[in-house]
Amino acid sequence: MNKRSKQHLAAIRISKASAKSVDELIARVRSHIKPTQEASIRERLAVMPETCRNGYLRAIIGRSPTAAIKAHCLQCVSYVRAEIRECADGACSLYPYRPFKRGQK
Repeated sequence: MNKRSKQHLAAIRISKASAKSVDELIARVRSHIKPTQEASIRERLAVMPETCRNGYLRAIIGRSPTAAIKAHCLQCVSYVRAEIRECADGACSLYPYRPFKRGQK
């Protein structure tokens, strides 16, 4: 399978996952969150790009510290992945752990 085919299949998976409504996504994580968190999680999901939602939900339920770091960084730079590579906030406690920096020196 060539690179273009793999990218196409990944795009299909993302589009199927992103077709879910905010209500469906909340239902998936409801057993892992406090009732007081639900409203703010719902608000964030409503404004976040659909491609970022699954990683955010993994972070919210506490399954992946890496997903939590990625979700924080994406939110900080308004969900623009390229901006994470350009991050210059050396005072951020997550700066050494930021994602999407492969190939940077």
